[in-house]
Amino acid sequence: MERLKWPAAAAGLAVLAGLLRRWQISAAFDEGGLVDGTHPATIAVIALLAGAAALFLRMGLLTRDRVPMEPKGMSRWDLIFGAGDDIVYLGVMAAAAFCTAGAAPLWVSKGMELREIFRWYAQMGEVRWMSSGLFQFLLALCAAAGCAGLLMSARGAYRMCGNGRENVWLLLPMLTGCVWLLETYQSNAAHPGLWSYGPLLLAVVCGVLFYLECAGLSFEQGKARRMFWLAGMTVVLSAIALSDGPGWGPALLLLGQTLAALAALWEAPANLAHPPRAEWLGKRAGLLERRHALREREAWPEDYEEEEASEDAAIQEDEDHV
Repeated sequence: MERLKWPAAAAGLAVLAGLLRRWQISAAFDEGGLVDGTHPATIAVIALLAGAAALFLRMGLLTRDRVPMEPKGMSRWDLIFGAGDDIVYLGVMAAAAFCTAGAAPLWVSKGMELREIFRWYAQMGEVRWMSSGLFQFLLALCAAAGCAGLLMSARGAYRMCGNGRENVWLLLPMLTGCVWLLETYQSNAAHPGLWSYGPLLLAVVCGVLFYLECAGLSFEQGKARRMFWLAGMTVVLSAIALSDGPGWGPALLLLGQTLAALAALWEAPANLAHPPRAEWLGKRAGLLERRHALREREAWPEDYEEEEASEDAAIQEDEDHV
């Protein structure tokens, strides 16, 4: 039940937020894209965001922030995100990674289109403030890197390697969000209606901060409660942005960060509420270290033979000296 509390609350509020956003788009926007700030739909969306922020804050305060005992060889991140044999966490993170990777070719296509339009205006001798496709190409490259980062982080959590540095890979999707934020602002800065692209900007910012907080836990810098709040708000704001119909490229990136946030809300609060047994974690870490050493020995047997020969020679010298 502890696993379902956070994901269910975030998903339920996300569905409600998406429905209210559709109501706002259909009733509160005029033909020029400007929104009526006094319309009930606009007020309902603002009230929902405020209520979601307050609810996640309250749930975070009621959730344990630290694990009382950390066994030797295991870091705080391993205890919070340790997903040994949790196929649900691994599957959701893999889906988030593939959604992020799927956006890369779409952004390349958009960048090529903008590049052709930019060249056409340049040939006509017209100077216009518009994108040349650079941010789109860079975003596609970062999306591919973000996919790798999500997969590596999920792999480290699933195998529980024990060194606590696996989540640093989430800096790659965080970098994707930073470039995406620049691209979004450049594409929409000339639009007079902030409500038209403001939810997308907020969703991207929350996603960036969520990835940064998760990566900070690898170096004992992040806060679990703050990460829970950011993950919940990422899910809600991404649902609002998705209801706007932003296109397949942004939609896949939004879906990727939503799934990553739901995966964190599935795993981390449950681990903090019911920490895994220290003995089991220590034994698993030792087994993984020995398994890794055996694999290295099989991969490079010559190096180990030379090392064993030098050790035997040193032992023989000591015996002769005695």
